[in-house]
Amino acid sequence: AYLATQPYVQKDAVFLMGFSHGATGVLHAVEDGGKPLALATAAKISFRAALAFYPGCTSAAKRNLKPAIPLGIFMGELDDWTPAASCKSLVEKAKVTSANAEIHLYANAYHGFDVPGSTVGVRNDVRMKISPHLANGVHVGGNAEARVAVKKDVDLFLERMLNTNTAQPTKKP
Repeated sequence: AYLATQPYVQKDAVFLMGFSHGATGVLHAVEDGGKPLALATAAKISFRAALAFYPGCTSAAKRNLKPAIPLGIFMGELDDWTPAASCKSLVEKAKVTSANAEIHLYANAYHGFDVPGSTVGVRNDVRMKISPHLANGVHVGGNAEARVAVKKDVDLFLERMLNTNTAQPTKKP
């Protein structure tokens, strides 16, 4: 509703973007038939596409989330905080229902791979009893090669989404 009141907002071309927990929120926001999309529609805002950087996809994959708008997920292959397996599953299931979803994975990259100037380290403060794989902490930190690659992939994704709202993802070689 706030965006709808702003004169600089092109109401038919709003993109959603989130990182980590915010990316998990993006997954919720793009769900077909979900409340966030209904609220946007009521406010006369049209989401064009969504970008989610290293989201937690487990819950969304279990409930077979079908994105109502094009969704790009960008993740490090080595992410041990929000592992890519559930996001791969989400994208595969979404494609079966003809939803426009794609995932981009970056080799040798962990959670937060796109943070400039950061180095990989272990966060021992990330321990959740419900996630045994986090018992010894998680790796976080930048990867210069992945950062360059994700910038290119995001540019291509946005270019396709700006050219047409029904753009299909390109196949990676």
